[in-house]
Amino acid sequence: QRAEANKSVREMDAKVAEASKLARKSQQQLMAQQSQLQLLENEQQALETKLEKQKRTLAALIRSAYAVGKAPTLELVLSQDKISDSSRALAYHRYFQADQKAQLDAISRQLQELSAMTEKVRLQQHQFEQAKLAQEKNLSALSAQRKERDQALAKVDAQYRDKKTRLNALGRDEKNLN
Repeated sequence: QRAEANKSVREMDAKVAEASKLARKSQQQLMAQQSQLQLLENEQQALETKLEKQKRTLAALIRSAYAVGKAPTLELVLSQDKISDSSRALAYHRYFQADQKAQLDAISRQLQELSAMTEKVRLQQHQFEQAKLAQEKNLSALSAQRKERDQALAKVDAQYRDKKTRLNALGRDEKNLN
């Protein structure tokens, strides 16, 4: 019986050790995911800040395009006295339009990056929540196994105390008979 009780306690200890190992592992995973989530959120914040700056630049471009738009390209060419002045005005106009297009393309790319980053953050948050649930499950399993182990130890201890009490009683009875 004693060997069986010891075997039972060893099995309980092994289960508790395994559950503790799982709890530590899930805690490490949880911390790593939280760190990754923080990095993604910081990157998203930087992209949002950059996008706000681009929006202000775009607003300025729109205002300047509106101001330039009042004098169409043909009017610029026809209003010049010299051909060199009109070609220079056309060149500036082309540069201005090319710059506007480049800035609009940059804003479009940043919007796409921000959208992708937002999706990454959402996915990382979901994974973090899943890891948190797994951690809670592992901790409750660990708690249950520790409780089961404590009950088994209490049972074995009670059996030994009962046997020791009986042995002491038999010893006293034997002394009384002699």
